[in-house]
Amino acid sequence: MKKIRERIESIDTLRGIGAIAIIVFHIFFLANLKLPYGFIKKCATMGGAAVPLFFSISAFSMAYSYSERLFEPDGMRTFFIRRYFRVAPLFYFMLIVNMSVGWIFANTKYKLLDIFLSLTFLFPFVPGKHPSLVMAGWAVGIEWIFYAMFPILILISSTLLRSFILLILSLAISIWMDDLGTIFPGVPDAYFYMNIANHLVFFISGFVVYWLLPYLKKIAAVSFFVASKIFPTTLFLIGWILFIVYFYFMFNFPFDIIMTISWVLWLSGATLCFPTFINNRIFQYIGKVSYSTYLTHPIVIVLCIKSNAYTVFYENINSNTIAFLACCVFTIVIVVVLSTLTYRYIEEPGIRFGRRFKTIKPDVRLQT
Repeated sequence: MKKIRERIESIDTLRGIGAIAIIVFHIFFLANLKLPYGFIKKCATMGGAAVPLFFSISAFSMAYSYSERLFEPDGMRTFFIRRYFRVAPLFYFMLIVNMSVGWIFANTKYKLLDIFLSLTFLFPFVPGKHPSLVMAGWAVGIEWIFYAMFPILILISSTLLRSFILLILSLAISIWMDDLGTIFPGVPDAYFYMNIANHLVFFISGFVVYWLLPYLKKIAAVSFFVASKIFPTTLFLIGWILFIVYFYFMFNFPFDIIMTISWVLWLSGATLCFPTFINNRIFQYIGKVSYSTYLTHPIVIVLCIKSNAYTVFYENINSNTIAFLACCVFTIVIVVVLSTLTYRYIEEPGIRFGRRFKTIKPDVRLQT
């Protein structure tokens, strides 16, 4: 019997940080709030890059949980059944919520084709339909394609060298995708961004970290306990500094490369466990319910805009920066409360139902 692997708590921490970043990003852009140029504004604009971070975390989690058991008898069937019941119930619930909000506030009429594509997760393959009827749902479609490719990808990238070669190839494809808009002018530019080919490099970066893990643990074990905590923190800070410097100076350099390096550093640090000031209960909990926060936060932001909730903060707070931060805290609190409910009453029942099938068990309970 294979040894059950220990749970890596800092993975949830990284998810929590990513979830907060995405919420702040969408508050800034969807609500079009005033914010002076500076560090806070730069951080707000950087938040959109957290979606590829989730792809990297997802790939690492899948490799860490299933790579050694996927090809056991009935293992493939188990994997896909559990992935479906992990993702689909909440997505279908939010599909109903999004359609209801669209109908109530904008009298939106929905086509049967659009509903069909969302129910079957086929929307990523159709230009113009790729965002799905669920706000921010495009990333879930990309995730589903990755699940379908996972058995093949994990076989191809079965060593550190192979995964690194695949990383370079997928990075080249991602950079090439940036120019396809000019070659195919009739296709929406967003389709080339919201495409598995564009984001495959981030999934592969998760595989690279998975194969790096034994070497990272050896490096961290060389020094005494305090130094071992300094090592993952250093990796995290280097990735963060690299990210900040790029955004401040906007070098003429492919952003995909910067994100790939940063996510590898962040994820490598997370696998070795961040210190307490990063790996705290707040980030961990938000990371635990991060799938719910991702799908519920756009609706919350839209309702805050429609109800003029953000306007109240700006009218009663003199500083635009403080008003923006207040809007962010207000929104995050609401999103986390709603996510707690959807996680408990929709996600968890779906997870339990998926586990009822007589199949393999993952090496560790990593939420993805």
